[in-house]
Amino acid sequence: MATFVDTDEEIIRGFDLAVTKRLTHYLMPHKRHLIVAIIAMLFSVISTVAGPPLIGYAIDNGIRKNNMDAVIISIVTFLILQGLGFFGFRVQLANMATAGQAIIQRLRDELFEHVQFLSVSFFTPYEPGRLIARIISDVNTLREAITLAVVGSVRKILTLIGIVISMLLINPLLTLVAFGVLVVLVIIANFWRIYIHKPRN
Repeated sequence: MATFVDTDEEIIRGFDLAVTKRLTHYLMPHKRHLIVAIIAMLFSVISTVAGPPLIGYAIDNGIRKNNMDAVIISIVTFLILQGLGFFGFRVQLANMATAGQAIIQRLRDELFEHVQFLSVSFFTPYEPGRLIARIISDVNTLREAITLAVVGSVRKILTLIGIVISMLLINPLLTLVAFGVLVVLVIIANFWRIYIHKPRN
């Protein structure tokens, strides 16, 4: 007889694209919240990326040239962008939290209904307590993924792209040096990953 742990281990797998695609249809009824969150996220990304160039402009064209107008313009622009970024991030979280709670409510209802129609023999290898704990854990994981990861992943990618562009605008040569060091670190990390996974006698 298969135990709950054995059955549980059988279904553990990595990233599943098919499952991810199935989850997207839960987002479709909440497109408005998703669109608003993405637009708000853009303000947050811009405020994060625009900081270093503005500071550099204030130093190079303001402080060094004794031009207080450039310094004041940079400070005001920086504060406005930071305010918009803070507001955008809050709007992003609020909209994704609203959509996430609605989706999780739907998932919980569907799971509860599904469990009600399972045969009695199903609960022989599956201990009810562990089954409920598994359902709660998985649903909570999905809630965090929907609330934070859906738009958050796009935000991080756009922020990374913006940082690279800012670095190129500030100092292209230093950016190339930084990327050269990054490539070396990636190669070393990859060799180390292969080494530690080799079987040892």
